[in-house]
Amino acid sequence: MEPLLVEVREGVVIATLNRPEKRNALNPELWVALAEAHERFEADPSARVMILTGAPPVFCAGMDLAAFSDGRHYFFDAEHTKPVIAAVNGAAMAGGFELVLASDLVVAADSAIFAVTEVLRGLFPAGGGAFRLLRQAGERMGMELLLTGRSIDAPTALAHGLVNQVVSAAELMPAAERLAATIISASPLGVTASLKIGRRALDLGAPELWRINTEEFARITASADAIEDARAFVEKRPARWTGR
Repeated sequence: MEPLLVEVREGVVIATLNRPEKRNALNPELWVALAEAHERFEADPSARVMILTGAPPVFCAGMDLAAFSDGRHYFFDAEHTKPVIAAVNGAAMAGGFELVLASDLVVAADSAIFAVTEVLRGLFPAGGGAFRLLRQAGERMGMELLLTGRSIDAPTALAHGLVNQVVSAAELMPAAERLAATIISASPLGVTASLKIGRRALDLGAPELWRINTEEFARITASADAIEDARAFVEKRPARWTGR
């Protein structure tokens, strides 16, 4: 059985963690499959958004501890230049929660739960969770989750800014797909620039952010899409984006 199922339709890549018998735990084979899917997504100009989800009944239980005990442990944190939406259909634990934290937008089923449980296993969230959690949930809540390993439900995650939407399980993928479609309807260059600057907003100081901002503005205003947008406005029609 393939550890990752990948479907591409209308500019959206849907990647499904597919180890349900192991609660979609992250072993080396799944890490490699995720990395390869990410590389294909980045290289394909027709692919605009990725939706990452898990085969029911969970999103991802975290690291495969059997593989870890054999000395096989990876973590994957490739930078992406296109939006990734996590569609969390159940428990997102440890490394599974870190995959959520590394995504740009999150839609959660109302049954989803979240936790970084590494401290309970003699570890820490080494896939970026140790810093992303505080940035996204705030210092107090983030530190509590890091140091205790306790879980929170979807409404609590929403209240603390860790997810964008909470919906029923039946509505999860339609909601994620609507979000993806809205992004695809926007300017490809505008989305890329916004993502680039937004993802660095908490890492860089104002001078460096303004430098990147100015570079991106110059690149986009000189693009064919900028001319097309102006023409579309004058002609009162939707713009036909080319990403150039």
